[in-house]
Amino acid sequence: MRAFTKSVVACGLSLGLAAPAMAADMVVGVPNWPSAVATANVIKVVLEDNLGLEVELQNGTNA
Repeated sequence: MRAFTKSVVACGLSLGLAAPAMAADMVVGVPNWPSAVATANVIKVVLEDNLGLEVELQNGTNA
């Protein structure tokens, strides 16, 4: 019974210490075609408004 109690306490502590973390900023890759540029801008606005993140759009290459 003592080992079970220690296990439960250890699990509880590990779950409590593993709190979710969010990045302060995010980079969204933008391909070169127009529909992807529009989608990336929509994603940027949604992330900034709803999650409060700083979002940077990074142009990509279609190699």
